[in-house]
Amino acid sequence: MIGTPILPEIRELIERRNFSALQRIFNDWMPVDLAELISDLPENEQAILFRLLPKDVATETFEYLDFDSQQNLLTALTQKDVTHILNSMSADDRTALLEELPGTVVQELLKLLSFKEFKIAKTLLAYTEASVGRLMSPDYLS
Repeated sequence: MIGTPILPEIRELIERRNFSALQRIFNDWMPVDLAELISDLPENEQAILFRLLPKDVATETFEYLDFDSQQNLLTALTQKDVTHILNSMSADDRTALLEELPGTVVQELLKLLSFKEFKIAKTLLAYTEASVGRLMSPDYLS
């Protein structure tokens, strides 16, 4: 775990609300490392740290998060942020997330997608998991 040695320092900066220091620290971190650290934080601190990330880094980081952390952030973030993340995610990562969620939640999240992303998501979700259709790039399905 990369987050273990630095985790107390990060939590202290969150507690002190020293957001500029946190942004400087994470400026050079890779999304996979950010995801590991965020997953190690308590739920209430995950959203605080996640909101500090630039939008493009946040989306990529979200794709690396474990399902529980993703689910926590979906409820903690604003609808605008969730909309941006869902529309920016790769189709296969978005499909993997949606297939784990309850149907009512999926229906609400699908409403946030652009028309193009909605069509892709509905097409991929219609295929059974691990089927050829699900594994193919959406570019080939159009």
